[in-house]
Amino acid sequence: MTKRIGALMLLLAVIPASAQAAWWNPFSWAAAKPSAVATTTPVVVSGISGSRIVPTIEELQSRIADLEAQLRAALSRADVAEASAAKAAAPAPQVKAPVSVPAAALSESGIDAKTKASVVLIESATSTAVGAVFDASGRILTDTRIWIKDQAGITPITVTLSSGAKKPARLIGIDETRGVAVVQIMPSGSYPYLKPVYESGLSAGDAAFVLGYGSSPIKSSVAKKTADGIELVAEGKPRDNGSVIVNDRGELVGIPTSSICRVLEQGTNCLKYTVAETAIQAVAPKIIAGMRLFIRKEYSSPTEQDIRGQLDGMYQGVKTSGVIEYAIAAATGPNSFDNFNNKLSNDEDGKMTKLYLQKLKQIAEAQASGADFLKNQTYNLRTFLIDHSADIATLGTYQQQIIKNVQSFNSAKLAEYTAKLDLLTKRKNEYDAYLAAGAGTTHDYLMEEGAFLEGVSEYFKADQKTLLDSFSGESVRIF
Repeated sequence: MTKRIGALMLLLAVIPASAQAAWWNPFSWAAAKPSAVATTTPVVVSGISGSRIVPTIEELQSRIADLEAQLRAALSRADVAEASAAKAAAPAPQVKAPVSVPAAALSESGIDAKTKASVVLIESATSTAVGAVFDASGRILTDTRIWIKDQAGITPITVTLSSGAKKPARLIGIDETRGVAVVQIMPSGSYPYLKPVYESGLSAGDAAFVLGYGSSPIKSSVAKKTADGIELVAEGKPRDNGSVIVNDRGELVGIPTSSICRVLEQGTNCLKYTVAETAIQAVAPKIIAGMRLFIRKEYSSPTEQDIRGQLDGMYQGVKTSGVIEYAIAAATGPNSFDNFNNKLSNDEDGKMTKLYLQKLKQIAEAQASGADFLKNQTYNLRTFLIDHSADIATLGTYQQQIIKNVQSFNSAKLAEYTAKLDLLTKRKNEYDAYLAAGAGTTHDYLMEEGAFLEGVSEYFKADQKTLLDSFSGESVRIF
């Protein structure tokens, strides 16, 4: 009903005033000729000057019919306009993003067809290994058996492609502790490769395949997955020269580090094999970047040995230094400020204030010694790295980056310990001055200084752990 009234108002709005006067107002219509049924009696209408001839019923009905037709047309136009406006205001239909569907599992023949061109044989002077090309440039993930170091350096490496073509290669990175290496085909080019997902691509119970060079895939299943890697149970024996593990979509999971025969029945035949793969998800980018991590230190050059010795010395000094331990313990434990704080309220003769100041001075001296020790440690390391910069420039790219990180960290710590030493020295001198004057401190001041020195002890405790973490582990063993 509201829409119809609005349409009528719209109709009236668009009709000119002159038309309104002559169209819808019967009393403004011109006199009509008399008809047989028309009345000629003059009718005086209140408010209208003069008299008007009343129209016939037929004229009224005809004009009303015309008016209704105009109204229907206006209502129709109003409905169309309202529908258009509603359509324009309506929110656009939501288009759902296509759902990503994982690639379908492949059959044994499908795995063979997808992976065969990417599985290669790698040979050094004394050993062979199987590897998988994992990027188009020709980088290969393999195990460490291909790495042999002799007096001339690293033994030449040859890669045999699935086509039988042979290519020279070089070692890029190695993690002997995990048994994994990365080799680069020379020259780099465009090679078929397997997408690496590493051990994240499998879970317990999933199907997988063990691939050898020139042999059919061996179907297997994941028996166990831990933080250290996965174990597969295979129905056949992997090749002695190594193998590659892929998931059932033909994606690279890793390189087996061992295979163990599992005799499920009495007899000599091995019916199943347990194939173990070490987790390398986190370390793979480092190996690709050129990390060389060996088990035996005799493979290090004289420069590497010097650097490792310096970093080891930093670690041992921070770990065993009694100076740092005393700086940590001075303001904590049974000699903390809690006992003094409780006694300050009864300090009528000032003796407790003096004892408190003496304790503050003692702890500040111990902590200043700790800061001075750390300052000297970082200064000595800084000097060593500067003096050996020419030798460091001969190391591998990855080792140089690690040294750069160590230098940046060490420089920041040197500035930090220098500032800490200056601050603690000023505090000690301040306590000395109060002791010499014999007065001038408040109990609030003493308690605030006690809390400050307790915080310094917590700082040394946290920083000791930071230093031990920084100068140990992989960052030292790569040299």
